[in-house]
Amino acid sequence: MKSIVHKAGSFVAHMLRAKHINRWPLMNSLNTDSVSAHCYDVAVVAHRIAVYAQLNGKDVSPEAVATAAVFHEASEPGGFGDLPGPFKRATEALFKEIKALERTVEESMVDSLDEASRPYYDKYVVQAKVEPEIKKIVKAADEICALLKALGELNLGNNEYKIAAANQRITVDKWCEELPEAKLFVDNDLKFCMMTLDELIGN
Repeated sequence: MKSIVHKAGSFVAHMLRAKHINRWPLMNSLNTDSVSAHCYDVAVVAHRIAVYAQLNGKDVSPEAVATAAVFHEASEPGGFGDLPGPFKRATEALFKEIKALERTVEESMVDSLDEASRPYYDKYVVQAKVEPEIKKIVKAADEICALLKALGELNLGNNEYKIAAANQRITVDKWCEELPEAKLFVDNDLKFCMMTLDELIGN
């Protein structure tokens, strides 16, 4: 498929624009969360979850998982932007339409690369082509990071995130039931992610 939107060679330039897109756009946030910062956070968490998975005998590459996490929001800097979750999931039909549009953007971004490079990116950028086990881990990490964002806002006294935090806790609990490695992260690592710097370095 010939790229219509993305100029040849523009893939990296589009990805680097992720820092200009703010997440949670309709929420009154005290701390700004860009798409690039979010993808970094998800990559770190997803890599840790994948390490737990590998230590438990699963055939999954933490490096591949981290790479998939870096590119899991590629359609957003590709031009789609960040849409609020409740809006995207308002109806099944709307959700399918949005996913189809996201895939069009993802494929156009991959097509902007030279032909020899495309196989290195296609399996991570086009979400429908990401390996199922990798995609599960990235999604679990994505939801954990959303929980951390909501809890962080609550800790700052921002009640705008009260319902979001409660909903994210339920979602993360479901992922912990499905993925033992996600539960290991929540049990072992999550509490440290909520500590202050003084608490992290104190005795």
